[in-house]
Amino acid sequence: MTSTGIARPNEETGVEADPAPSGTEDLGNITTITVMVADDHGLVREGTARILESQPDLRIVAQASDGPETLRIVAQAQPNVLILDLHMPGMNGIDVARATADVAPGTKILVLTAFGDEEYLRAAMAAGASGFLSKTAPGDELIHAVRSIHAGSTVLDTSIASGKQSKSPLSGLTEREIEVVELLADGLSNKAIASKLQLSRRTIEGHLSRVFAKTNTASRTELLHLAYQARAARPGQ
Repeated sequence: MTSTGIARPNEETGVEADPAPSGTEDLGNITTITVMVADDHGLVREGTARILESQPDLRIVAQASDGPETLRIVAQAQPNVLILDLHMPGMNGIDVARATADVAPGTKILVLTAFGDEEYLRAAMAAGASGFLSKTAPGDELIHAVRSIHAGSTVLDTSIASGKQSKSPLSGLTEREIEVVELLADGLSNKAIASKLQLSRRTIEGHLSRVFAKTNTASRTELLHLAYQARAARPGQ
């Protein structure tokens, strides 16, 4: 277990590699890992896909927003790795993981969750998941987790396994700044937010500028991704 809290695969031994697993594309010297992302929060799902697709050896072959859709698509696509949210409509992630073992036995499952409930995580592992990772984990940890699971390793985020809850991605913002971000996540424009809060548009832009700096985000899309992660971490959202 490394300092990042993720189990690392064994180092290369120099022994000739086995043929690529079924469903893996071998493009010259690059073995492409096919990945499916299942999450009912669109921005989280699409943000996760974008992070992974930035790597030449990772290819997103499908996305899904609920349990039944996930199971239907994973049976068709047979991805190498399924990134799975535990809490989805129609069929929870634990049941999806259990059924995936039957319809796509070669697919490895990485649970990506905002919840630290050890009972759920133990049930997911028992159902066939190869590991779990917090939705607030950095992108490089997500990329490494996918590669590790595909290589046969188990990935365990120690911040969840130890029962420690990750800080909210919006921690450090003022009450007003959080209010502005929540309205932004509801789809309101800067002008509409200003009207809603009875503030000037310039004031809203000032709040957003400070939010970008505090959250280390460079665009509204990145900020919305964090906002949906924060919502997913709150029960009932």
